[in-house]
Amino acid sequence: MFEIVAKNASNCKIELSNILNEKFDENSVFIIDKNVFFHHQFFSKFSKILLVESNENIKSLNYLKKIYSFFFKNNITKDYTIYCVGGGTLCDLVGFATHSYLRGVNLSLIPTTLLSMADAAIGGKNALNFGKMKNAIGSFYLPKKVIIDISFLRTLPEEYYFSGLAEIIKIAILKSNELFQLLKLNKKELIHRDFRFLEFIIKQAIKLKIDIVNKDLTDKNERLILNFGHTFGHSIELVKNIPHGYAVAEGILYSLLISEKLEILEKNVKESVLSLLNYYNLLQYWDVKSPVFKLLLRDKKNNFDSIRMILLKDIEQPIIKTFKRDEFTKLIKNLFKY
Repeated sequence: MFEIVAKNASNCKIELSNILNEKFDENSVFIIDKNVFFHHQFFSKFSKILLVESNENIKSLNYLKKIYSFFFKNNITKDYTIYCVGGGTLCDLVGFATHSYLRGVNLSLIPTTLLSMADAAIGGKNALNFGKMKNAIGSFYLPKKVIIDISFLRTLPEEYYFSGLAEIIKIAILKSNELFQLLKLNKKELIHRDFRFLEFIIKQAIKLKIDIVNKDLTDKNERLILNFGHTFGHSIELVKNIPHGYAVAEGILYSLLISEKLEILEKNVKESVLSLLNYYNLLQYWDVKSPVFKLLLRDKKNNFDSIRMILLKDIEQPIIKTFKRDEFTKLIKNLFKY
């Protein structure tokens, strides 16, 4: 078993464990992705269960109301623990619901996708989408516990498995050349879902993210670098309706092209990163003519008259750069021929 205890006020415990070994009681309440529930009958023995058909559309006020109604109907108080069992979108929704209901009820996360295990369930960010803005309504609320059982990855569809790899590649680019090289050298192990190697890289990704989160929980300074690939990526995800990791991979491509255009990027870095992304076919949806720029200006990370992007000088050397809107518009038009 592997365990990390995050250094923060809520003492969030993160462990790699077998779900069958967990001790649930009569105060355990489950909000579960329908697909996960039908693949893993372990959860059918519990009485307080809400099944959710998980996709990006659930991150909405309508679904938030459904969860509140479920809590109210089951007389949920602060004595209960809500277990969220599913991927990143469900973790986002349930995290926000538990934070806002009764001003905070106990939350534990059981992530079931590679993306949520290595990234989305770590760090306490919760959010809903609003209009055409992704994650427009949100909060920071750390769970009491995150239980990671990688056996869930056996039934994860291939597209969502590789989507999760994109976020692991991202954190490696930002914080660990050692992990980046391991991802390059162990491609076959990742393709074939070698569980020993997967457990190792999930641990590494979690450690790297926790190190950042512990220094900057509320996204004021260092945690901003985790938006690498996301300024474009969130717009791409909304426009193309593709899995998050594929959109982030495209966003990383755009960030590299801009870094190169501004003569920030060191030689051969772009080729090395794109080679890895292409190996896992993470750029399969890329189309330079996609109209993502129109939505980009609405990104929640932007200020009134500026746009912030995470660019790259080298592996382990991200740069936070803020552009004036007219400056950024001119750069994008010149680079992508809009």
